[in-house]
Amino acid sequence: PKDPLATMMSSSDDDSDPYSATPRSRPPVGALFRLPYFERFVVPSSQVAPPPDPMWLWTQSCAFKAATGTLLGGFFGVLMGVFFGVLGADPSVTVGPGGRLVPQAPIADQLRATTRSLGEKAAWYAKSFSAITALFSGL
Repeated sequence: PKDPLATMMSSSDDDSDPYSATPRSRPPVGALFRLPYFERFVVPSSQVAPPPDPMWLWTQSCAFKAATGTLLGGFFGVLMGVFFGVLGADPSVTVGPGGRLVPQAPIADQLRATTRSLGEKAAWYAKSFSAITALFSGL
């Protein structure tokens, strides 16, 4: 068996070199180490035109991608608004003058005010996310 180091360092031009793809793609004689040099693969061109792609409008159209990004930005803005709206709720008890507790409003009024606040925050986030997405997508 041949010594691999001697094979790599040899400067002979025999065709038994395991480190080259073809005899004409070898590095110059006398190179210390022979690295695999391969020829570039080129796909032959066809004389027949490819068939038209009916899904191009939905897959490659910049306008469709921008509109989809804007809608998804709004959707994720709503999700973020609801998430941060729930985190920003203030559950503390309000104390009035003299250390007396302020009476709470009926539960229906509390739910209405909380829902309104949560909806406003979600709408603000949706508008902001949609605007930023539309801006960066080129609309």
